[in-house]
Amino acid sequence: MIQQLAQPRVRTAARRLGIPDKIDGHYQRLAVLRSHLQTLLLSQPTEVARVLSQLKVQ
Repeated sequence: MIQQLAQPRVRTAARRLGIPDKIDGHYQRLAVLRSHLQTLLLSQPTEVARVLSQLKVQ
């Protein structure tokens, strides 16, 4: 599910979940953000699901 999200949605979800999408003024690679989101999905599935469902509704 996370692997199929478009770049803007991945970055928005990451920011909403507290994952910085920029480090030292440079955007993190999309694969890194997806990896962080996948890890969060395992530890906090309801929170990640809530944020992703909000993104799909908009």
